[in-house]
Amino acid sequence: LWRIDESFAKIPKKYKKLQPALSEIVEFWNENQKISYYADLCSMSESNFRRLFREYMGISPIDYRNNIRLTHAKNKLQSGEYNVSEAAYESGFTNLSFFIRLYKEKYGHTPKKEYN
Repeated sequence: LWRIDESFAKIPKKYKKLQPALSEIVEFWNENQKISYYADLCSMSESNFRRLFREYMGISPIDYRNNIRLTHAKNKLQSGEYNVSEAAYESGFTNLSFFIRLYKEKYGHTPKKEYN
């Protein structure tokens, strides 16, 4: 967690409001919170939160969370201890076809290629 705190210390002042949501997403990436939950953490309207988050991170809050989940899924698959559906579920994805589509978009191949 110290690395997370260290990286948040570098957030430009304009985006400091996002810190509670960023911390929450990084720590609880496997929970399916709505955007309104993250906006409330930052004391912002949902539309302002979405706009500011995308401006700072370059992607939506959900895409950010999904990228974290995909990284965890890839690690699980590469460990050889999880099959594709187990890795998807353990990484917070409830829809296997959605997981496979996102995985292929991010890594250029299906998750089955990672699974030995």
